Amino acid sequence: MKTIEVKTLFIALLLSSAAPSLPAKMDQAQNDLFEVAGRGDVAGVEQALAAGVNINVQDESGYSVLMNAADENHLEVVRLLIENGANLNMQDEGDWTALMLAAAKGHLAVVRLLIEKGANIKVQGSKFGKTALIRTASGGRLAVVRLLIEKGANINVKDGSGKTALMRAAYFGHLAVVRLLIENGASINVRDRSGKTALEIAEKQGKLAVVKLIRAERQEEVSEAVQEAREELPEVLAKLISEFEN
Repeated sequence: MKTIEVKTLFIALLLSSAAPSLPAKMDQAQNDLFEVAGRGDVAGVEQALAAGVNINVQDESGYSVLMNAADENHLEVVRLLIENGANLNMQDEGDWTALMLAAAKGHLAVVRLLIEKGANIKVQGSKFGKTALIRTASGGRLAVVRLLIEKGANINVKDGSGKTALMRAAYFGHLAVVRLLIENGASINVRDRSGKTALEIAEKQGKLAVVKLIRAERQEEVSEAVQEAREELPEVLAKLISEFEN
């Protein structure tokens, strides 16, 4: 019996020494920083930072304090964290950045602030390949989509499944976003990895208003191409005649 107890104690000691943890006080301080940032408590965040808590601490999923504040639309906390050196482009395990989280929820002021302070709007996740624009288009956040386009977001970039922002907006039936993307150069002809276009995706999902809009755009493209061909025809014919005569 004593031998078993000694062995048990020895194993317990081994395990505890093999997996050291941070001091409980520091763990609690980090948790407190997450909590105050998540509820928009500017004074609480200031106090935590003054106490030396790591501003870029992440939880087990890679979620940072800045992500938490941006996700919850706490503009002044976001500003405070940025001013104190928070990493703007940090990603969690799901490829999300603070900008993506704010953008996907339509937090326009937070998105604008993050971009002004240097957040990279072209960051693509390594796992799913999504950008802030793709995530925002998926959520139908028209004002944020417009801002991202104005700031130079790549409209036709594809995510890991080969889908563009237009395809994502079409899938969910966000008509105004689809229109805005097309007006700003989104391609209606590009295909995803399964070979589908935005039109075909919208048709499959039964998004009739989107289908009508994309079909009209496609018809307009065809009409423009025909008109261009007609305008160029006399010049082409004249060139052929000239070559024939010579």
